[in-house]
Amino acid sequence: MKKTVLAIALAAASTIGFATSASAQESNTSVGVNYNAFGYDRSDTPDFDIPSISLVGGYKFNQYMGVQASYGINAGSTKKDGVELSTDSHYGMALTGHIPVADAFSIDGKIGYNNVTLKGKVDGYSSTESDSSLGWGVGASYQATPDVKLSAGYEMLYNGDHVQIAGATIGAAYTF
Repeated sequence: MKKTVLAIALAAASTIGFATSASAQESNTSVGVNYNAFGYDRSDTPDFDIPSISLVGGYKFNQYMGVQASYGINAGSTKKDGVELSTDSHYGMALTGHIPVADAFSIDGKIGYNNVTLKGKVDGYSSTESDSSLGWGVGASYQATPDVKLSAGYEMLYNGDHVQIAGATIGAAYTF
């Protein structure tokens, strides 16, 4: 059901966006890299730092709305009380919103659907677990040059089963 709702929302947004994007004079497509300082928070375990690096692609239908896809991989792990935890991978798709506040600055937000795979190790045994949830993010971006955008924000990557994976993100993107 969740996948059907997301597919309908993306299809509706894309038809609205393609109708308005022809008049836009700014770059619409971007590819970038983010560093994600995610933390794993579960009430009955210690908190873990599980950073990742993401490849991010986006398309803006107009100056206010777009879509974004991302794929991230492990950038480190934390070991506490004999347990080591890391992000094996994560991927997602989101609708994005942008509010220009100055010539080169904007406030950004997104809401979408993410899948996260975590890898845990205890006493030589390892296990992976994967799950999906609704995710969201807020932040700001700065158009440093006509082709380079810098961004920083906060993202809730996963929120379910008494577990939250969230944290600060910073990134750079090339627009074309």
